[in-house]
Amino acid sequence: MRNLFVMLAAVVGSFLPCGLVRGNLTFSYYVSQPNYDVLPNLSIHVPVYLQETVTDPDVSLLLTEDGLFSAGVLVQRTASSLGQPVVIASASANETDFDDLFGPTITLADDEASIFEMRDLGHTSGVLADETFPGSGVRQTLLGTFTFTAGATAGEVTTFQVTDNTTDDTMTWTSSTLLDPDIYSTSFTVTVVPVPSSILLCITGLFTIVLRRRRL
Repeated sequence: MRNLFVMLAAVVGSFLPCGLVRGNLTFSYYVSQPNYDVLPNLSIHVPVYLQETVTDPDVSLLLTEDGLFSAGVLVQRTASSLGQPVVIASASANETDFDDLFGPTITLADDEASIFEMRDLGHTSGVLADETFPGSGVRQTLLGTFTFTAGATAGEVTTFQVTDNTTDDTMTWTSSTLLDPDIYSTSFTVTVVPVPSSILLCITGLFTIVLRRRRL
């Protein structure tokens, strides 16, 4: 049922003005860092956003369209430096804002994960983020959070790409304007770093204390 609704909305949207041909308005996927460090066998959480960037004389499409109705994103592993890649352990949608009754659709494998989510039609407006600071022209809408788990090999650098999930499902609220073809991809790396020597010293010290107490 939900897929049929999105397909109908996409067809309607294709006959409406796109509004993305303006050079001063861009959409892109965004993560906060180009690289994330993680200790061996541990995990990190990476929030992923849809970012709208507007400069004068254009105005925010999301603002004029009352935000987003639906959104989709795909995270894929594209490279591994040592053949012991960091894996995608889980993905969670932004169910606070995209609160459709049927819930999000999440697909997960160790090398890729995708999220599709919709705003419940009971609302009077879509998902609209505030500017990162007043007058910046930048709005970042949280799409979801992806969890990455490292193996035991320190020095491994794994590259991930954040891109469209290949279906037409990122649409504005008012006119169902399709954004998918115009969203720029981004990428980031996850580096498995050695356990800091200070932590190793603390562990060694605690282990020594425990041994001494047992002997006493």
